[in-house]
Amino acid sequence: METRETNEILNRRLIHLSQEASRFSSMADENKRLRSMLDFKERSEYNLLSALVLSEGIHKSVNSLLLNRGKKDSIQVNDPIMNVDGVIGKIFFVGESTSLAQLLIDPNSRLSVRIEPSGAKGILQWYGGNRYLIADIPNTMAVQPGNLVVTSGLSDIYPGDLPVGVVRELSPAPDGFTHIVYGDFLVNFNQIREVFIILE
Repeated sequence: METRETNEILNRRLIHLSQEASRFSSMADENKRLRSMLDFKERSEYNLLSALVLSEGIHKSVNSLLLNRGKKDSIQVNDPIMNVDGVIGKIFFVGESTSLAQLLIDPNSRLSVRIEPSGAKGILQWYGGNRYLIADIPNTMAVQPGNLVVTSGLSDIYPGDLPVGVVRELSPAPDGFTHIVYGDFLVNFNQIREVFIILE
């Protein structure tokens, strides 16, 4: 009986220690993320406002995030959002203290981009998962796997040169003159906890 009771006590302590270790690990990850965000904000040329992701967006027809910033924080519709990895999307609805951000992985989202170093420009759209495609890239442009994709600067919403993704492969289009470029977003859309809103 004593041995059984001792084992139960030890098991409870082991579970408690395991929970504590998990909590400390989570706190260390959060500290690392926040430190990285602070460094990024200090180096950025933009007026950045940090925001917490409260939940996935409640709008049924848009792939979105609910953020803890709103009109009281000077947030406006079409303000771009990003994190230290790259572009995430834009604000499409603003409440008094919260807002909704449409993600680049929304089927209706479009983004004007440029592929470096060739300078090829096109319109990026979600392709599934964490992938995208860019159609109508002339096959005379020297685009290769590993090339960086950034915002083009031609948009009225997004500033130029913000990182978006990396080229993974090219596929000849049926017209014989262009390529379809496939790539991966730099942002992991499954692990967004904090974002930056770019203010005017």
